[in-house]
Amino acid sequence: MNKIYRLVWNRTLGVVQVATEFAKASRGGVGASRSVGVTPPHSRLAQACAAALLLGVGATALPAMAASTYTVTQASDNGNTATVGTLSWAIAQANSDPGSTIQFDFTGATTITESGALPSLDVATVFSMQADVTIQAPLSGAGSLSASGTGSLALAGDGTTLTGGAVVHAGSLTLGDGTGSVNVTNSGTGATGIAVADTAALQVMGSSTGSGGSGAAGSDADYYTKGAYGGAGGVGGIGVMAGQSSVDNAGTVSGGTGGVGGTAYAAGAGGAGGAGIQGAGSTVDNRGSIAGGVGGNGGKSYTANHNGDGAGGAGGDGVGGSGLTFTNHGSVAGGAGGYGGTAGYTVGNYGGHGGTGGAGAQLDQSSIANDGGIVGGVGGTGGFTGHGGDAGNGGDGLAGAGFTLDNTGRVEGGAGGYSSSRSYYAGDAGSGGAGVSGSGFSVGNTGTITGGIGGAGVHAFATPGASGSGGAGVIGSDFTLDNAGVIAGGAGGGYCTGDCYAAGSGGGEVPGIGPSFSEASGVAGSSGGSGVSGSGFQMTNAGTVQGGNGGNGGNAGYTRYYGSGSGSAGDGANGGAGGAGIVGTGMTLTNTGTVQGGNGGNGGDGYTGYTAGTGGAGGAGVVSTGNSTIINAGLIAGGVVGADGTLAEPTAPSGPPVGPSSAGVVTAAAVVSTQADAVDFSGGGNTLELRAGYRFVGNVLSTSGTTNGGDTLALGGDTDGSFDLSQIVMAIPTTYNGSPRYHGFATYTKSGSGMWTLTGRSTATTDWTVSAGKLEVGDAAHPDTVLTGDVTVTGGTLGGHGTITGTVSNMSGTVMPGGSVGILALAGDYVQGPNGTLSLEITPDPTPGTGSSQLQVGGAASLDGTLAIMVDPGSYLANTSYDLVHAAGGVSGTFATTTFNPGFAVYLTPQVSYGANDVTLKLSPNAAAYAGGYPNYASTVSLGMEQTFDAVLGRMGPTAQGRQGAWGQMMAGLGGLGQGSRYQLNGAAAGYGHAITDRFVLGVALSGGTTTTTVDAMQVRAKPFGGFVYGIWRSGGWRVSGSLGTGKLKQHSKRYLASLGGMQTATGGGHYAGAALRVDYTVRKGIWSFTPYAGMDNVNARYDATQEQGITLLALHYGKVSQHLSHYQAGLRIGAEWGHWQPWVQAGTEGWRGDRAITVTERLGDYRKDVTSSALPGSALSGGAGVTWKAGRWDATLSWHGAVGSHYHGNRGMLQARYSW
Repeated sequence: MNKIYRLVWNRTLGVVQVATEFAKASRGGVGASRSVGVTPPHSRLAQACAAALLLGVGATALPAMAASTYTVTQASDNGNTATVGTLSWAIAQANSDPGSTIQFDFTGATTITESGALPSLDVATVFSMQADVTIQAPLSGAGSLSASGTGSLALAGDGTTLTGGAVVHAGSLTLGDGTGSVNVTNSGTGATGIAVADTAALQVMGSSTGSGGSGAAGSDADYYTKGAYGGAGGVGGIGVMAGQSSVDNAGTVSGGTGGVGGTAYAAGAGGAGGAGIQGAGSTVDNRGSIAGGVGGNGGKSYTANHNGDGAGGAGGDGVGGSGLTFTNHGSVAGGAGGYGGTAGYTVGNYGGHGGTGGAGAQLDQSSIANDGGIVGGVGGTGGFTGHGGDAGNGGDGLAGAGFTLDNTGRVEGGAGGYSSSRSYYAGDAGSGGAGVSGSGFSVGNTGTITGGIGGAGVHAFATPGASGSGGAGVIGSDFTLDNAGVIAGGAGGGYCTGDCYAAGSGGGEVPGIGPSFSEASGVAGSSGGSGVSGSGFQMTNAGTVQGGNGGNGGNAGYTRYYGSGSGSAGDGANGGAGGAGIVGTGMTLTNTGTVQGGNGGNGGDGYTGYTAGTGGAGGAGVVSTGNSTIINAGLIAGGVVGADGTLAEPTAPSGPPVGPSSAGVVTAAAVVSTQADAVDFSGGGNTLELRAGYRFVGNVLSTSGTTNGGDTLALGGDTDGSFDLSQIVMAIPTTYNGSPRYHGFATYTKSGSGMWTLTGRSTATTDWTVSAGKLEVGDAAHPDTVLTGDVTVTGGTLGGHGTITGTVSNMSGTVMPGGSVGILALAGDYVQGPNGTLSLEITPDPTPGTGSSQLQVGGAASLDGTLAIMVDPGSYLANTSYDLVHAAGGVSGTFATTTFNPGFAVYLTPQVSYGANDVTLKLSPNAAAYAGGYPNYASTVSLGMEQTFDAVLGRMGPTAQGRQGAWGQMMAGLGGLGQGSRYQLNGAAAGYGHAITDRFVLGVALSGGTTTTTVDAMQVRAKPFGGFVYGIWRSGGWRVSGSLGTGKLKQHSKRYLASLGGMQTATGGGHYAGAALRVDYTVRKGIWSFTPYAGMDNVNARYDATQEQGITLLALHYGKVSQHLSHYQAGLRIGAEWGHWQPWVQAGTEGWRGDRAITVTERLGDYRKDVTSSALPGSALSGGAGVTWKAGRWDATLSWHGAVGSHYHGNRGMLQARYSW
């Protein structure tokens, strides 16, 4: 009777009891409990019994206990020695009752050890854990294991081997502790090794393993009875089946091997291998090894297997499922395909095909991070017979839909299976698997992704088996790929010689006869796989992408009869073609790295009198069959053809497979007549955009014609580049001459913001469109550049120094002859629309090509839109004419607008005129080009001289100074001269007077200062310095004084050009001389004094010519200036004396005669203009006030003087201090 043994804790009795429950009680009751040992609650025995835990189903929980390590010892039960309450006891009890289940309930964290060997665990065991439990005792047996609860179960006993599988319902299961070996497999046919339910977790440590069961063998039928069919082999079990759970593997997980097909007249196929891990929404972290199961071998047949009877089973995927988060630091491999079954060895019989290798990972809508290795399984070898079965293809490294891959490690397709070597007609070898395949995926690669190597073909008596092609590095549709690492197609298969049957790495070798025949001719090599292949994908490449190399052709072989005999005949086989670097349709590629086609395989050697094999063609760098955009700023190169074989006495074929030739290195300087194309376009709608840094090795060809609008060659990007027009050729080039030649493009465009310079002379007609940036047809160093064709400007700029043979239509862009000053020549017409601009550069030299730019038109010029003039610095002459456009066929229309530098537009006006064949230009200065305020500074200097004479001659009135002895004086003033002119004066004077008589003083003085004159944006600052003599005569109330003086001055001007943000400066000099006379008479009335006065002074000044520096185009030259100016004054001063203080006021009139306004000739280039200053008034009212303080030999005076007249006002102050000796 089936029973369940449950260890429970009896709270009332304080003992551990074994409760025996009938699996099916007749009345639904539970059998009575029986005491198996009385142990106090504190006994380790009770706790150890409970620690036999894992997953519970309706178990009675023990009280929670603290984590401990327990050693269970022997105890006595009814006079019999038994391991009471231990795992051994429970296992022995259950094993003696077939169909029983052991269930352990545990609530405390515990570690369990056993002192003796455990019996084989052959019944179902359930662990229900509410805490973490470790079983350090080794377990073994065929019973199943299940775990549940919130705790964890760790099987840490070294040597644990359970073959009944495991199920983790909840909590976690850990196999091993990293030091020993724990193996959980499922020996059930095709059964899952370990199942992990949602929210549960599995951890595999160290050398521990988990694996699924092998598939069942197909049933056999009578080998000789026609119509008898063998059964198919069963599918191998999955190593780990995971739900929305986590799997952490540091050990080994593998799927089960597929079952062998049954033997019959028509054999059964081998079963597929099981996946290593199959998940849905799972999180998988692998640091160990995961492998899919090997496909089962096909059964042995008697008859012909035309429909694939006896085929080998496919290998299982390493990891499969959807919605996974998969991190791989270890190794993941798909299972190898099974061998095809053999058939009766007659010419009419067919061996089974080999099985396909499993994918390293087959994942949909999953996130993958890989820094380890993911490899597809190897294809199985076909069965041998009269007609050998074809070998299986290698499995893809990673396949699926909608996944994302971050690869810093290695992803590789599996190798194709080898051709069968024991057949009259050998089967074909399998192709290599892709590195990555699928749809809608996204890959970021800084590691390595490679396609699998194609399987090797073999010799046979009648027909050799063809070798397999290499797998693509990446293949699919609608994916995105960002590569900074290496992506390579697999090499094509070469040839295998000797006994190659076991070389396919299938599911185990099936015994059979050895090699009996070998054909004399070699086996051709196959093509290498593409680096990247697909449709609708987006790719950026900063790394390396390379097509696989073609396989080597086989040498001619000896003819052998059952291992003996000899002969020498046969041709060498051809080498395989190299794979394309990138091939597709509707793709977008941005390349800053290297893309290279694979090299062709070498041809095989033939015997003398026969034919040697030719080398395989190299693969193209990039191939598009339509609607693709290729942007190249790196290297794109075609592969190189393989070497031809020779005629000789080849070495007798024997030994291991011969692989493909190694990758060649192609440099930009290579000169190879057998170089494959760098780019091949067909289907139309393709665009090849060149950017700075682009390189091609191999020709660049389009064969689309006008299909789908043809193909476009564009010069783009935001960095400047150059292109040689002579590389565009009319006829399709058949050889490569060391530099790429371009052929067949329907459209040529300039895009992007950068400038591209065309050089060379094109022989093919190429019509260009300029839509952005600048296209320069020949720079100053290449004026012989010729563009054959028309140019349409829809945006950006067309310029250059070369020649365009067709018509230029400027609809909405800019045509700029030269680029620097130069001539752009058109053999055809020039048409400018209302939105077009013709921009030309001029200098003071009007010579076209050297001093100014010119558009030279061989046909007619039709004008509209804008003429833009760029004016270079220099001294321009009046009435100079610039021939901007010369059209031999005549000029029609006019420019709607003429513009040039907005800053210069304030000062210069372009005057454009139109003739029958020419458009000419003259520049005329505006009034703003001249400095209207410059002459005013001369009047300011004269005012400063008047102030100086007043200082030298001293004050008048009752406090009049005799200027005897040493004295010093400071003065300052400011005012306006009208028309916005303002001035400032400041300076100082010092002197010494000597009394010649008691009434007459004769003295000398020095004076210096600064005058500043400002008008609008003009400022002139002068610094006069001079010497003076003076005389003062006093008698009674009379005072008569006079002075003579002369000196030099320096002046510095600044003129601000606001619209240009610049400043013009000039420095000059000059000299002056002058004389002054003052007469005053003072009458005293008590403390009051009354002083009438009169005086005049005369100044003669001369100012040198000056030249401005700064913006040369607007630099003015100022002519010499002379000024003779007389100043008169008269009035009355009234003062008073109060102790030390003597205040005073005065009023009167003053005026100027002579050069009250001056004129300066200002010259701009050859243009001249006389500019006149503001005029000083003929008369003005004046006034003043001051105060003098006297004490002993010291006296000091502070005074103010002001005047106002027509367009004039002035104020000046003086501060004087004196000490008398």
